[in-house]
Amino acid sequence: MALIEKSIDSILEQESSIKLPVGDIGDEFAEMYKNLDLSAKEKVDKLDNVQFKQDVLRNASDPKIKAYYNKLSKKEKTQLDALPIRDKYLMLKNAVKAKEEKEGKAPLQT
Repeated sequence: MALIEKSIDSILEQESSIKLPVGDIGDEFAEMYKNLDLSAKEKVDKLDNVQFKQDVLRNASDPKIKAYYNKLSKKEKTQLDALPIRDKYLMLKNAVKAKEEKEGKAPLQT
């Protein structure tokens, strides 16, 4: 059993030292990238523009956007997940902003 735990620790160490394939996006964004699931990482990797990657990572890490997304129905999530990742998070950001404006709260920063 101890051998298995050592192997797992070894794998985790190696994983943390792997260079992120998203390019030079900065330390703040690299941490956000590490927190994405594999599918989202693959979609971010396909973005050509570093600014687009940063915008997606910023939006994907926003707690307000996460909370809004988690409250959506399965059908709504499926529709959003079918979009390109940049469009998905832009739509979510706009929806949260519109909701906050409607409720009279301070809107998301753009």
